[in-house]
Amino acid sequence: MNLDEKQNYLTAVNNLWVQDMQDPNSAKQVKAEKNKLATAVAIRQEREAYSWTQQELAIGADLP
Repeated sequence: MNLDEKQNYLTAVNNLWVQDMQDPNSAKQVKAEKNKLATAVAIRQEREAYSWTQQELAIGADLP
């Protein structure tokens, strides 16, 4: 795929994204997923800041 073809492909995908985001249900789902991802990233960063393993975090959070 040459550069022009890649740009056309990316533009087409971006147009689909823009269309999807105009649908309130799709936009709501995307926002919810972005929030989940942001939460997961924040938890991981804090866990790593304390040099905890996932298991240590789970024990500290009283999770199985």
